[in-house]
Amino acid sequence: MLTDSAPFLQLSGVSYTYEDSDRRTLEQISLDVRAGEWLMIIGSSGSGKSTLCRVINGQLPRIAGGQREGTVRIGDMDPGSAEPGLLASRMGSLGQDPDAELVVGTVEDEIAFGPENLRVAGEEIGRRLDRLTEALTLESVRHEYVHQLSGGQRQRTALAAVLALEPQLLILDEPAASLDPAGKKDVLRIIEHWHESGGTLITASARWDKTVLQCSRVVILSEGRILLEGPPDELLRNHRELLEQMYILPHDTVSHNDKQADASIDNDTVKQPFANMNHHRQPVVKVSDLTYMYPGALRPALDDVHLTLQPGEMVLLCGANGSGKTTLTRLLSGLLQPPMRSIYRNHQDTARQSIYDRAADTAYLFQHPDHQWVAATVWEECVYGVRASLNLHPRDPLPDRYRQEAEDMLRFAGLLERREDSPYSLSGGQKRLLAAVCQFLLPRPLYILDEPGSAADYLTIDRLLYLCRRAVDQGAALLIVTHEPELFAGADRMLTLEQGRLIEAASPV
Repeated sequence: MLTDSAPFLQLSGVSYTYEDSDRRTLEQISLDVRAGEWLMIIGSSGSGKSTLCRVINGQLPRIAGGQREGTVRIGDMDPGSAEPGLLASRMGSLGQDPDAELVVGTVEDEIAFGPENLRVAGEEIGRRLDRLTEALTLESVRHEYVHQLSGGQRQRTALAAVLALEPQLLILDEPAASLDPAGKKDVLRIIEHWHESGGTLITASARWDKTVLQCSRVVILSEGRILLEGPPDELLRNHRELLEQMYILPHDTVSHNDKQADASIDNDTVKQPFANMNHHRQPVVKVSDLTYMYPGALRPALDDVHLTLQPGEMVLLCGANGSGKTTLTRLLSGLLQPPMRSIYRNHQDTARQSIYDRAADTAYLFQHPDHQWVAATVWEECVYGVRASLNLHPRDPLPDRYRQEAEDMLRFAGLLERREDSPYSLSGGQKRLLAAVCQFLLPRPLYILDEPGSAADYLTIDRLLYLCRRAVDQGAALLIVTHEPELFAGADRMLTLEQGRLIEAASPV
């Protein structure tokens, strides 16, 4: 319940500038949050949502440097300078990438880590473990190592670890981004119960969904400033058109061509990178009798999988967390060594090829783009693959044709002005677009995208979908792993993995 007491959290005139940046990511944010309130922060990609969450939880400027101006107070404590133990006893926080939050070995160890450091009694830690593993459907993997889990299982483990601290304030940045529909319901139920028990909750999202109507108040961010603020039903009633224009709500009445025009997308901009794509009549990849088991596992991650991907088709791959989706995509891309006589490319058994040969004809977008950066700037990241394909020395100039193509792609993604920034400094949606641009800049027969729409606004999704369709039109095969098939309308087929076995839907969404 809300109270009339002093605000639990206060921000006054807060601005923030990242290190080595000449522009503010947050600009004069003033905000009061009362004890027991559920505040949701919504904004399109690059609006400053994650930065605001990290300023509130004290990570900025404590961890990443930069300059914070203004005042942040949780009671009498400044999270930016408070002693870590005191901060952890009052506040829990979870970012978009669960791997950045996990610190120890097994699921059980991870959940117990925080309470143990706060010297919680062993019996109480045991009770919290039992309650949280049951509530977040982690009983079956309680003793498994976190690096062996699926992305959704790791996200639920990271959330359980935060809840195990029993904080007064909980800050969650896209808490359900990597979860299947059942997992999203579980997480929503857990955080709603936590909030109803008296906790103060702050969540951040790139899209307006049905969860928004459960919160007490919404703040809409745009270019680092608070644009709108109020109860969700009031904002939806009075500002629907503006929210659609910001790509926070979907454009039900706007065509893709109109969206592309809004985003200054020129058809010629992304045409050239695919100009040399050949149309092959043979399958791009053929999978037969594929069974795969990780060392020490009790059951196979994939069981008798058969799959053919043809040139010029876009296929969706769905399934619950832990069903084997990432395992299949890593085998197809060559990141995992496949069993003999199970995966064929150009009539060749990929198990007999080196990892370099297996990966040469495949573009792979990781679920979390931070895991694939190799360069210091957006520009160098964008052209890294081109330089490698041309065997250029780092000091060699890039040929004009490729330089122009790279600039056009970055302009299309809205990142040309960020070309000298670090990829790590981008927002979640901007990172996804940069990762896509890096891969789509070079023509390949097969593109694999692992949850490309996760935590992205509708404009980012539309741009990603446009790149996908361009590649398909030029003869590539695309496999898109997603928990939200409705975002990728027009797919040719939809496949579902259930406990490692592949099922094909009667028709795509």
